[in-house]
Amino acid sequence: MMIRVDRFVLLRRLCVAATMAFTMSGVFAEELTPGADDVACTVVGGETKYYTSLDTLFAEITNDTKVVVFKACTLSSVVSVTNTVNFYSETLPGCEIQLSKAAKFEIHKEASLNVSSLRFRREKAAPAPFVISGGTLELGDGAEISGLLMSDSGNAVRVESGTFRMLDGSAIAKCEATTKCNGLGGAVYLSGAESCFEFFGGTISGCSSRNSGGAVYAAKGAKVALKGSAKTFENKALSNNKAGDLYFDENADAPLLSVEGELTGGVGVYYSGRTGVSDSFATVAASVDAAQVCSKILNSDNESLFASPSADGKTLVWAEAPAVDDIPEPLPDSIGAEVRVVNGSSSRYYAKVGDAFKIAADGDRVELLKDAVLDGSVEIPAAIVLDGAGFTLSRDGEFFIDVGDSTLSVTNIVFDGANQSGRFLNVRNGSLVFESGTTLRNVNGNAADFVAPIVVWGGTFTMNGGRIEKCVNGYVPEPGGPLTAGAVVVSDGKAYFNGGVITECVGSRAGGVCIYNGSTAYVKGGFTVLTNATPAGAVCNLVIQDLSKMIVVDDVVGKIGCYDGYLADTNIAAHVDASFAKSAAPSNLVASALRFRHDVLDVKAVPVTDGDETLFVWRTALGDDGKFTTKKDGIEKVYEQIVFPLEDPDFVPCPPFAFTAIKEAQDKTKWIMTIKPAEGYCKYTFYASGDLKNWERVYETGALAPGTVTEEGEYVFESPAVGDKRFWRAEGKDGLK
Repeated sequence: MMIRVDRFVLLRRLCVAATMAFTMSGVFAEELTPGADDVACTVVGGETKYYTSLDTLFAEITNDTKVVVFKACTLSSVVSVTNTVNFYSETLPGCEIQLSKAAKFEIHKEASLNVSSLRFRREKAAPAPFVISGGTLELGDGAEISGLLMSDSGNAVRVESGTFRMLDGSAIAKCEATTKCNGLGGAVYLSGAESCFEFFGGTISGCSSRNSGGAVYAAKGAKVALKGSAKTFENKALSNNKAGDLYFDENADAPLLSVEGELTGGVGVYYSGRTGVSDSFATVAASVDAAQVCSKILNSDNESLFASPSADGKTLVWAEAPAVDDIPEPLPDSIGAEVRVVNGSSSRYYAKVGDAFKIAADGDRVELLKDAVLDGSVEIPAAIVLDGAGFTLSRDGEFFIDVGDSTLSVTNIVFDGANQSGRFLNVRNGSLVFESGTTLRNVNGNAADFVAPIVVWGGTFTMNGGRIEKCVNGYVPEPGGPLTAGAVVVSDGKAYFNGGVITECVGSRAGGVCIYNGSTAYVKGGFTVLTNATPAGAVCNLVIQDLSKMIVVDDVVGKIGCYDGYLADTNIAAHVDASFAKSAAPSNLVASALRFRHDVLDVKAVPVTDGDETLFVWRTALGDDGKFTTKKDGIEKVYEQIVFPLEDPDFVPCPPFAFTAIKEAQDKTKWIMTIKPAEGYCKYTFYASGDLKNWERVYETGALAPGTVTEEGEYVFESPAVGDKRFWRAEGKDGLK
């Protein structure tokens, strides 16, 4: 016994110990005062003794004892527990005990080792560090066994006979029993009829075995009891991926698993020989609601079967999934709701965003009421509007929003991928529209099936505004592999880029946007795609490939970085819509072409025409005569450059908000609005509202021709009456001469 020889110090400590009060849990009511070298103390009756070594401490224990640890320390010996030992740290929760290869606790008949607020670790492979031979091992709050690699037939906890108990706040994590000779039970091994595991709380996670029972292996006759927060997850059996959690050897007499109380955690069960329809696998205590625990127990062998109460409610059996009415019920009011569904003047409130998507019908408006989390993939069932009201929708996992044969219009929301892998929006023959105020960010991926944060298969993507930023696709396809992008991929579909910004995204084939497989991208307005790159850092914004093309349909006032052109011909930046080419002034065509820049050549585009067709080509593609020549199928076409003395676009600054005078027509069939100032070339978008909260885009003027503005600088706009929309506003954007 290592006690200090200073008799006065010893006398003082013994006197203090004699007057100490203890709570029922054995925690000191008075603070201990260990010396600098002390690692732990024992408390027996009224006597406290201090030790500089756990090995010395445990060698001297003969009575029921409290062992209190002061700081991280090691254990190198075999500890034989023959009475009751409460082993914990009071002043340093989670204090680490480093175990040597030889260290082991042997808990014998009628003995009990109760552990809390301690973490046990071991750096080298060795047999089981906790062996129960007739006694009880209890892991309480803050007790953790982690990072163990077992040799021979070792496990983290081996129960030859007796009881192992886990309570709330305890954990066994990342323990491996992967030896070739055995490898059963990465965390817990129950040897037979006299061994029991009372799994009443805590978690077993990240453990593995070579054969069966990544978490727990229960031999024939062993008992496992469940209740409380008991939970297993991410455990693996290397030779049988279905037997990763609780594995029971076959027993013909009675189920070896019992549920003794409410289960708030969740476990996977593989009961050898009892994984089919109608097989019983657990008994349920009379005080337990059998239906409550069913959702917490999974069939690891057959995911299509689910736990179900037997007719008398005393036994759990495996059954086919019952028909479930999964139509979510609305909440009575907004309390506890994160979303509401609005149709006209009626509103329904739901606890989860996914619930709202399930019931939304054509014309409904789904509105967030707070920041929300997408905790499962959802399919858009109808043509709806998602209004984020300025809130953020993030996700907890690789979940996405699927737009099938429907339309999703999105406004005023932040989609945050939370740096989780996998696409966020998947469009299959449907339509996705980004309005102003929409942001998609922080979507990551590194797999072939990721493709891009937004993937359009045969549908359409319209970007009227908003931003896509800081998304990363780290997958690098082999030559001839899938075309991927850091922001958007369109395959056999259409994209309408009318506004918005795509920036700071990373992808190997396209940092920003990839248009391929016979797709068409229509461009106008303030759309900007810049500062996107490959993983190596090379600029790569927008790629057009595989019989796809980009068509300019109106003035372009944004900035567009491009890499490949039509049919991968890097000479062509874009085609120009015939009607726009005929109606646009030469200055507009030149100005719009100058908004394109080649990512590699770092040159701007210029407009050329052969009289019938107009193209934007890169300046370096012009010959010395200022002409551009193509030859296809033996036919040569010569295009003349459209020349206008304009080096940079000539913008007309317009106020973002215009003064609006409103009056209702006498017949009440329309509204008449006058905006001022309204200079020529400015663009205005009109919004209407019935409550000053929800605004609907009603009309866009396009660039106002100078003749449409009165001498007083006014522009008159008439709109048919739109329901109860009695409030209006007009937003202006800079114009382009």
